Amino acid sequence: MKTSEQNYIRFLIRECLEEMSGFHRIRKAMLGLEASINTIGIISAENPMARKLTPQENNIRMNRLKETIRRNGLGFVELKGKYIHNEKSLFVPNIERELNS
Repeated sequence: MKTSEQNYIRFLIRECLEEMSGFHRIRKAMLGLEASINTIGIISAENPMARKLTPQENNIRMNRLKETIRRNGLGFVELKGKYIHNEKSLFVPNIERELNS
């Protein structure tokens, strides 16, 4: 096997392992097994009230949501979801019911 093929396979394996570890932490948080996480939220700014928006509108809304989450000192993990339409969502550990805008 050529070195470039080996490097690509290593890259794919690393990506899979990173993705699996992120999934494992989210799973633990949702089960209440992650001591540093007291609350969780899964939220999206896309397609409000199940009204389909353009990809550009959804991107603007999601970027604003991400900025608000960061301003409140929180992090997030991006997820793919579906509520009538396919949409991106954010898994937000330790989020309060209301954020400061």
